[in-house]
Parts: sequence; structure tokens; C-alpha cells
Amino acid sequence: MDPIFTATNMWAHCRLLVTMRNAPGVSGGPMFRIVKAIRAPLCLAFSLLGIGVRPSHAQIPRTVFKQDEVKNTLAAIIDNEGHAMVSIHQGKLVTYWSIDGNGGGGGFSVWDISDLRNIKREAVISDTNSKLWNEGHSWGISSDNTCMIQAGHTLQAWDMGNVLKPYMKKRIELPGVRNNPYSEVVFYSSWQGGYWYGAATNLGMIIVDARDINNIKYVKTIPTSKLGGFSVGSIHAVGNFLVLSDIDNPGITTMDISDPVNPVVIQTSKQVAIAYTYMFNGGKLYGAGSAPKANTTGNPAIDDARYALMVYDLNDPSKFNFVGHSEERGDKGGYVLLQDGYAFAGFSSQGYSKFDLSKPGFPVVSTNKSAHVGSDEDFANPLGNVLMTGNDHGSGSNVFIHDLNPDTIPPRVDFISPGKNAVNQALTSRVGITLTSPVVIEGMADDQFLIAPLNGKPLKGRYVHLAGEVNFQPFEDLKPNTTYVVQITGMKDWTGNKMTEVFESRFSTGATVSQEPVNLAFTRHKNLLRPMSENSALRLTGSDRSLKMLIDDNGAYYDLHGKSVPFPDPAWNY
Repeated sequence: MDPIFTATNMWAHCRLLVTMRNAPGVSGGPMFRIVKAIRAPLCLAFSLLGIGVRPSHAQIPRTVFKQDEVKNTLAAIIDNEGHAMVSIHQGKLVTYWSIDGNGGGGGFSVWDISDLRNIKREAVISDTNSKLWNEGHSWGISSDNTCMIQAGHTLQAWDMGNVLKPYMKKRIELPGVRNNPYSEVVFYSSWQGGYWYGAATNLGMIIVDARDINNIKYVKTIPTSKLGGFSVGSIHAVGNFLVLSDIDNPGITTMDISDPVNPVVIQTSKQVAIAYTYMFNGGKLYGAGSAPKANTTGNPAIDDARYALMVYDLNDPSKFNFVGHSEERGDKGGYVLLQDGYAFAGFSSQGYSKFDLSKPGFPVVSTNKSAHVGSDEDFANPLGNVLMTGNDHGSGSNVFIHDLNPDTIPPRVDFISPGKNAVNQALTSRVGITLTSPVVIEGMADDQFLIAPLNGKPLKGRYVHLAGEVNFQPFEDLKPNTTYVVQITGMKDWTGNKMTEVFESRFSTGATVSQEPVNLAFTRHKNLLRPMSENSALRLTGSDRSLKMLIDDNGAYYDLHGKSVPFPDPAWNY
């Protein structure tokens, strides 16, 4: 089933299907009454056919703050244990809490953020399954509302369809894994919607086949000796590209994962800057420096930095080009997250730092720290113009203001794999992108992220979002000697800023990439012919559930050849 056509959102959003507020001369008139009269039976018919619309949830509110609010704590987020990475799902702030050092005792809390000055907890979810959870360093959510969580010696799949009542629906054992702080433990993970990759420290890298959530299968563990010879601490899989790194020691390895169960090393090096973890985005690797003493690579530009932001350019994955580092931050770094040209990182007792990536030396433009006893703020989760720290010591985390003005910048694609005009790509390829800010994943479908044979039907599959990375796992292998087109637009960030331009890329499973133009019937994107509301495209269907018409913002209607048509047209197939 197409990810946007799910029972979870069908009834709640069916009313959006025939919204006519943009059509001139319609509101209150005869046409409005016709539409109002047919809306309910249309929704019922569509629901019986398995057709729904994308959910529309409130996002982070656009709030203007005053200067005297900046140094204060906007909200204290206190759960049973410590925090790390957070997420926005179905318009709510979701905090994942667990015991520092992977001691178990975890759960979710869900927060109402409709008023950033008055954040309220709505739900707490904790059971015997969540009590196994590791620290929440990385947990992506899919377009069909599934979240993969590393939990001691198990991997758990959680259903997030109702964010106020998530539940575990499947788990498997991970051989050799324990709930230790830094050894025999999955410290970080990356799920592409099918294959899951676990950074399993001294064990190496674990691969799990999670294409079928009801039949998750452990595939294998690749030892560290085949990954660069270091303990694997952070891992990022984007399309056919994967990068992993050490914890508190030098080590970076890039890999080709075109064959998802048989990765191939592209390059590896231990002559790199020491970071606690690295984040991949926009073809670059961003590390939170944690060297207990100066680096010893022999490169003075690297070796004079310890507790700082470190940046490498990996656009050529065979070369690790050091871009530079920031000023010292005074304590050990934790994790890096990105939003709109800024890097956000926690530096333990020194709280968070916000770095301007557009300027040499990545100057710090905002910083703050909490007053919680024994605070260890490793994360700084950007949420529009505020952020939430991640204090893993369990004494509480804070929401701080990092910009007086609301975030108004739409997300933009800044990396794709397979790359533009790549040839001879594997039939098992996945398509992955990174974006300049985190995006809304629930209900993502092919009108936002389309992958299809040139002028053919869109591929069916699953999308997963994690910290500005979005991967697409096709449900079937690609076809040989075929050009595929990727078109991306309409995605929204967590503040509701919508991408309006179309990003397009092509790759081929053969030796050449066709440059034949796409036709209008192929392109579904909203900035070309936009639907009647920004939340849903009206899909009047035949047996193949194909799109029959498009509507622009002025209330004009078109068929797939761009020809203007009246409404209603008796030729349409309901």
C-alpha cells in the first residue's frame, strides 16, 4: 500500500479531500454546497478503496522571542532518566530517555509544544520492553510509523502510528551484544527502511534485514578487522554510501553498500581528528572533538584541536579532506546535529554550542548550559529557533532559545546517493539524501520523494528519516539497464517551512543515463501543478489508483496533459 494511504490517518484527514477554499467564486455558492454534499460519500468510498490523504499536524510554532529571554531556560524537560536525541512526530516533541551507560530503564515521553513558553507533557510510555533500551543516540522513524530501537541484546521495532500510545511490535536477538557502555554494545545505528546497520563498537558492524517488519532477520556481523581496525561508534548509511567512525580514538571508514549485505571498503584511515562521534550531512562529516590530548596526525591544522567542532569533506569518499575546526569549547564533545547552515553540539559540562558553518573557523554564535546537578549535555537538538539539550545523567534537560526570530528557511537537498548521473548502479540500490534541516516523515510518499524509471510508474517502498537523512528502500529490486529519475519537493521541516523548488537527479543501472525530458504525467510535484490544499493531492482513481487531475492554487483544474478542464467532469472515474 502507498505509504500515504494508511488506515492510521485515513479518517482523521479525509475532510481535507475536497477543500475548495482556493477556488474563486466557490465559497458559499452552489458549487460549495455540491462539494460539501459529496464530501462524506467520497471519503467513505475512498476509504473502502484504501485511499487516504497525508496527515497534517501542527509543527513547531513560529515564535518571536525577546532578548531578555535568551539566557533563561525556556522549559525544563525532566523524565525518569537521561536524554539524547529527540524527534518531532505528529506535531509532538518526543523524548527518548534511558540510563546513562546503557543500563536500561527507558521510555518515551510526549510533549505538547503548541506554546513554546508553556511546554506540557501529554504522555509517558514505559514497559518491560523499553526497560532494555540503550541510550537514544540515533532512532529514525519511517513513513509508515515504525521506529527501530537498539535495546541491550535485542533490536526492537516500535509502532509510532499513535504517538501518544506507541508499542513494540517485534524484536530479535543480536548475537554477542550486551548492554555495556562502550564494548559489545550497539552505540549508534542507521536504518534505511530495509537494512539496518548497527555500530557495535569492538564487535564491528551488525547488519539486519528489516524490510519486512514482521519477519526481521539478523544477517551477520562484520568484524572490526574488515572495517579499519577500530571500535565502531557512529554510523551513517545514505543510499549506497556508508561512513563509520571510532569513539574517542582516530578512525574513519567509508564504504560502498550497493550490495546491502556485502559492503565494500572505499577508504579507511586512523590519521584523522579524534571525535566522540561524527555526523554526516551535505557530503561532510562533522565531529564533536573529544581528544584527551592533542591529535597526532602530523597535520598542525588538525593536531592543535581537542574539544572543538571538526569538519571533513567526503564528497570524494576516497579522500578525507580536513576542512577545519572551531575554537576550543572547554570540555569533551558529544554529538553534532545540523539545521540551516549551523551545527549544534553538546560539550558536556559546558552545555551546547551553535556554530556558523558559513564562516572560517566556524564561530560560535550561541551557547548556554543548564544548572542541573551533574549535567552532561551531549546533545543539542535544534527545533526551529529553540533547541533541547540532551543531558544523559538524568537530572533533566533544557529548552533554550538560540535565535530570537522564527525559522523561515525551507529544507534543501544537499547530498544524494546514488550521485547525479551515476552509472552501473546495483539493482539492490537504495536512494538516500541529506537535507539542510530535519523534515516531517509521517505520510511521506512519491509526491514528495519520487523514484521511478524515466517516465514510468513510481517505485513503492519505505522512507525513513533520521536527523536530516532520508532513505528510500524499494520493495522490489531495480530493473537492469534503466535510467531512474529522482524528484524531490514539497517536504516540510519541523517548523512547517515547505520546499517549493524541485530537486532532480538521475542515475542508471546501465552504462548510460538517458537525458530524455520527463513528461507532465510523470511529474506529480506540487510546485508545478499544485493540489487543492497544501496537505493533499486529490487522487480520483481507477483500478490502478492513478492520478486523474491536478489543481493549482487559483482553483484551476488540469488533466495530466496540462489541459484546463471544468469541475466536476463526468468523465472522471470516481
